[in-house]
Amino acid sequence: MFLASAPWLPTALDAQETSFRVTLGLPSAATIAEGEAEVTIPLSRDGTPSRLHHMFVDLVVGGTATLWRDYWLGATDAGGAVYPLSDNLRVLMLPSVEQSTLVVVPLSDAADEGDETVTIEIGQVGVVPVSAGAATWSGEAVALTISNRDGDGDDGDDGDGDGDDGGDGDRDDGGREDDDDGGDDGGGEGDDDDGGDGGDPAPPESDECGLRVAPYWRGTGGFAVRPSDGRSAAVRFECGGASFSSQEYAGEDGLIVRNVSAPACIADDGRPIRGELTFEGIDEDGWYWLNGNLNVALSPLVCESSLSPRLRPPVPAGVTASPGGDRLFVLSATGRHYGTLMSHDGNGFIGLVPHLVDMEGNGEHVAPYWIGHGGVVGRPLDGNAATFRLTCEDGRTKSYNLEADEDGIIVSLLSGCFDSYGKPTRGELQADGLEDGAWYWVNSGRRTAAAAFLRRDSDPATLTVPVIPGGVDSDSGARGTFLSHGSLIGIVPRVAATDE
Repeated sequence: MFLASAPWLPTALDAQETSFRVTLGLPSAATIAEGEAEVTIPLSRDGTPSRLHHMFVDLVVGGTATLWRDYWLGATDAGGAVYPLSDNLRVLMLPSVEQSTLVVVPLSDAADEGDETVTIEIGQVGVVPVSAGAATWSGEAVALTISNRDGDGDDGDDGDGDGDDGGDGDRDDGGREDDDDGGDDGGGEGDDDDGGDGGDPAPPESDECGLRVAPYWRGTGGFAVRPSDGRSAAVRFECGGASFSSQEYAGEDGLIVRNVSAPACIADDGRPIRGELTFEGIDEDGWYWLNGNLNVALSPLVCESSLSPRLRPPVPAGVTASPGGDRLFVLSATGRHYGTLMSHDGNGFIGLVPHLVDMEGNGEHVAPYWIGHGGVVGRPLDGNAATFRLTCEDGRTKSYNLEADEDGIIVSLLSGCFDSYGKPTRGELQADGLEDGAWYWVNSGRRTAAAAFLRRDSDPATLTVPVIPGGVDSDSGARGTFLSHGSLIGIVPRVAATDE
């Protein structure tokens, strides 16, 4: 699922010959009870591949226990992650990793199912790219027994004696009918329930935002986040009815930066599938991107409380929106408010408009970051026209009174800000008389980036500042940060901080 590499662009892999052996070791315990501590299994590598070679290990799981319902399987210290591959699992290991650890976590339930078994073995090992060499593997199949607690219901403190399992937390496979809440509350209907030993614990009360979400997710992309504990964070994605969780670990710079390419989010014909991407245990300065054919779309990762149900970004002619249409708001399968992905029908450029409360400006909005020239898309409050003021860094101010078209939407190019040599310069674009949900784009040569208008009365000193991974150039404005990496650019709006 996750490949650690430079943001936005796949890493070019060399073709140096290499070979090595992967060994599956013995488990730390052969029997474990539901809801008890995890079992670890070493996964080691002999031999040193090129530093640019990734290795994958396909695991074959079996036994009477059901993965994701009766137990969770993950990997630590791999530099990659585990993701579903048909009925089995794949572990991605970075070239710098000589040993990873598989983690089996039994999940509690109230059913009296008797003892259940788990088997794990290596199905195949490969190297990316496939021309880089070959790998072999060894080790007997690992056999575990999960002992049942006989459904006695005494492993939770919810007071109803039903032994609530916490809804399996965010390790669920998306197949449960009660997945609306994702198990975030630790289970049980009582307000004082701590979820017992089952599933994942509820977020700490001291954290105002235990879960951060991507306003819109589809296909492939990536993210850059800072774990709150300085070490790791939980990542969960869901596409096509299947979900998967992974514990990702920070690099030397304290950041977790990953490309995301999940088979569940790509259709057989290559089309991207819409889904969800959520995080637990990250700071407020994280962001993510979606891959397009020609550019990328960026957005901050935010709390659900930062998402607005009232926004309906305008969709002009010549642009296709996903989800389709000019809707009041977009709901995911779990009822969360999302965002709108815009795609130009002619050139294929994409832009993301997150539905944020920071966009609710009562007719007074500002572009989070402006450079050079670009255009605006908005719906006037009075149905007729709105006013725009662009102030360039040299002090020149240009005013535009723009009228709506027959669809009631303003779509217009602005002349922009340039120095005497024609080089694009910074500016500030303000708008009066627009409905919330307006957006804009800027052009830099053949590069394009889009972003949403924010409310104008926010205090820049209280706004988040996006993390900057290595290899990414940045320029931070009062309400947004401009990021560039090679031929790709993007704008991450700075939004109101939510943590104490």
